[in-house]
Amino acid sequence: MPDLAIVNGAISPLEAAVIPATDLAFLRGCGAFETWRSYGGEPHALGLHCQRLWSSAAIFGIEPFVSERELRQWLRQAREQHGYTEVKVNAVCSPGDHHEGVFGARNPRLVLIIRELHEPPSSWYETGVDIITWLGERTFPEHKTVNYLCGVPALAKAQASGAHEAIYLDAEGRLSEGVTSNIHARFGMTVRSPLHQCLDGITRRGIASIAQEMGLTWDEQGALRPGDLLAADEVWISSAIRELVPVVRIDGQQIADGRPGPFCQRLRQRYRSQCLDDALAEASACV
Repeated sequence: MPDLAIVNGAISPLEAAVIPATDLAFLRGCGAFETWRSYGGEPHALGLHCQRLWSSAAIFGIEPFVSERELRQWLRQAREQHGYTEVKVNAVCSPGDHHEGVFGARNPRLVLIIRELHEPPSSWYETGVDIITWLGERTFPEHKTVNYLCGVPALAKAQASGAHEAIYLDAEGRLSEGVTSNIHARFGMTVRSPLHQCLDGITRRGIASIAQEMGLTWDEQGALRPGDLLAADEVWISSAIRELVPVVRIDGQQIADGRPGPFCQRLRQRYRSQCLDDALAEASACV
């Protein structure tokens, strides 16, 4: 069964998909992107991902040119070809082909890359992961753009250290987000999840709602610093594919007892169940 690409509605095997060399996402690094996964074969939170995609794309002068309904039609057509049970989708929106000046473009382009979803290793959830800190931040941190240059050395350091993720640290010592995730820390019955200079993750929103249903207070205003994580009862990172992953060490130092805490697994289980219900309901409402 093939991985697929959809370029402005045209479906092809992934290895056969092409864009012009003059595409501004390639030529100038101008573009927005989103990543989502399916539950029960249906895309999760597609409406929210579309909203955020177009919000990010507006930075580059791109107005919405594909509706959520059209996207669902493309994905359903692709499903008939790939046959995967669950998929991971990377969507990249470009201003189109270079036309004039430095950033002038025409014919905006939306590319969907569709691959079979492979669930993350169970060890991440059973024993937890390590993270490191990295001085820096993304360009346009409140949006998802294809400019991830700052993340390259950060993740390289993480990999060299045997860590799973790198968390951006600003000049004042505040943590913002991971290169590919949001970060959260539980102190008793309060979860601190900063929104300073970071993306308001869709997974983050879903986890927050469930956490509050479980009686936890969700605090988005306070800052988090590396020392705070060492004093926390639990630390987690979240993203669409990984959902919620426990963190047990930061910069080589152990957090709490060095094992995943009691809330993470419960939150993830309830989140997964909610995602399945939501994905199926959204698909039925947008036939």
